[in-house]
Amino acid sequence: DPKALEASYRALQAKLHPDKHHRRPSAPPSDRDRASLAAADASAAVNAAVALLRCPLARARFLLDGTRPDRDDDGAIGGSREVFGDPELLMEVMEAREEVEEAAAAAAASRRGRESSGDGDGSSGSDTSPCPLALLRAKHERAADALSHGLSRAFASGDLDEARRLAVRLRYVTRILQAVEEKM
Repeated sequence: DPKALEASYRALQAKLHPDKHHRRPSAPPSDRDRASLAAADASAAVNAAVALLRCPLARARFLLDGTRPDRDDDGAIGGSREVFGDPELLMEVMEAREEVEEAAAAAAASRRGRESSGDGDGSSGSDTSPCPLALLRAKHERAADALSHGLSRAFASGDLDEARRLAVRLRYVTRILQAVEEKM
């Protein structure tokens, strides 16, 4: 639950913030320094944990693999074994990558057309159609949201096989979104 996570995060940070521990005038200076450093370490640990929990893919990888979210070997969720074992997913990923390239080419052609017609700033003109990359981003953001909700349901029901399947798909949707962002 994102709202509960944020509330817990704010409450913990309010208690752990290093400035609160640094300003105890009654404590000797060395104790204040130690308390401030301990609070800073605890605050950093909370920040790292919340960052992991905020990202559905990182959270799923941690729950399923018990690995750090930056691990990317063949044993991790979405590693080459998992994709090549699912020809349907492999085809979807290849088609999505092709779609990104086509949308990027269409967006570039549209920009060139506006620039050659004197509307290079994109602020006005007769072409009011949305950018193909923006449409593609919206499509994959909806897919990522649906996969995130599916992951929550799979974990809640204890269906780890379904959670793993959805996590693999979410990993590739996330990568496609990154590719779209790079092209924008």
